[in-house]
Amino acid sequence: MVPVYDHARLQVLWEQMRLRGHIWDSRDFMLERGASLRLVFLLVANVLPGEHMMVLVPPGWSADELGPENERLSLRPAVSLSRRQLEVLESIADGLSLEEIASRLAISPATARTHAGHALRKLGARNRAHAVALAADAGLIGAASA
Repeated sequence: MVPVYDHARLQVLWEQMRLRGHIWDSRDFMLERGASLRLVFLLVANVLPGEHMMVLVPPGWSADELGPENERLSLRPAVSLSRRQLEVLESIADGLSLEEIASRLAISPATARTHAGHALRKLGARNRAHAVALAADAGLIGAASA
């Protein structure tokens, strides 16, 4: 059980994981009577849409058992967006409204809304801005757009 005074730290880590898509880190958590416990963990957001995963690793494990460092740091949920969904997200990142996106892409506003909604669902995003941030972090859309 995590003491009350560490709950705020856990909430911050959870929100960072949801925004970045993953966190690979180790932290010391305070236990009763001043003792601490080092946890090495991997948090991955949206392994499946809306489903997150946490893996705890014993601190004594050698680094080679955890895989190459460059692979550990680049873990991201597998997301496959259509070309049109990516275009809509890039347009949202450019600050366009649904009507402006529809005009830019020669589609109806309802179709633009549908593509945006599908992209949000696939990314597990809470809103359009969150979807743009997740897509940019995952390298699905250009950082210049975000």
